[in-house]
Amino acid sequence: MLVFGVVLGFRFGTGPVAVVAALGLVMVFAFALCWVFTALAMVVKSPRSVQGLGALVMLPITFGSNVFVPASTMPSWLRWFVELNPVSKIADAVRGLLVGGPVAVPATAGLVAAAVIVVIFAPLAVALYQRRT
Repeated sequence: MLVFGVVLGFRFGTGPVAVVAALGLVMVFAFALCWVFTALAMVVKSPRSVQGLGALVMLPITFGSNVFVPASTMPSWLRWFVELNPVSKIADAVRGLLVGGPVAVPATAGLVAAAVIVVIFAPLAVALYQRRT
């Protein structure tokens, strides 16, 4: 996606270390989410069900974030969720790393959220796997 963005005209406002850090941050959060879907896969019976339920998880946290629209433009009943959403924190940190801006607070919040997700869902996924086999 990043390469395609560059092809379309996106230019980095920071250096290569920040770009690698942004990619690493996204990878860490994606790894954390993999544990959610692994646990989900151990509960349902078919791969199609995992895909459908995965979409039910991903759509609200993706579209209920500030990835596409700034939180300040959203109604107050939605803004509270968007500001708490870990995807919003990751998006803010990645924006800061790629084009400049605040990074420390959103990156820390995103990494803490990823750690909490792993702490909850990794043991759950392993236990569900062991129970299933």
